[in-house]
Amino acid sequence: MVTTLVAAVLTAGAPAAPASAATCETGSTRTSRTLSSASVYLGNANNRVYGQSGGTITISYGETWTTTGTLSVSGTANAGVVFANVSVTVGVSVSYSRATSATSSYTWKVPKSQKTGWVERGNYGYKGAYTYGYYKSPCTWVELGSGSYKGATSRPWYTHS
Repeated sequence: MVTTLVAAVLTAGAPAAPASAATCETGSTRTSRTLSSASVYLGNANNRVYGQSGGTITISYGETWTTTGTLSVSGTANAGVVFANVSVTVGVSVSYSRATSATSSYTWKVPKSQKTGWVERGNYGYKGAYTYGYYKSPCTWVELGSGSYKGATSRPWYTHS
């Protein structure tokens, strides 16, 4: 059974200002700060391939699918800025929506004890909380919005039942 994971509870407070005022870029440039991140499976029931009892279900090399994440906002935020910051934080490209091609085949045999079964194509992703705003002089955080995110990487992930 696939369980949809819900985004993490937001961490209270603004991000800490940089240690030195010389490194604090003030002005109206909007930025995002990732408050938390955790790995998550992002799937879509529309990406399922079904099979009968005792049969084998195969996802073939090169098959493509699209996985979409979420972005909840309290106030204002720019999705591109939020996902760019998440990508820097976790060290891999994370986006709201991702088209993916299978880089290998995946096979699963439906147990005879089940009438039908399925394999779902999805993506490895990240979920968490963020805050969006800018720094004003002298390194004071001005929050414009905050919320939770869930985004997909390009790495395929399969599940079955």
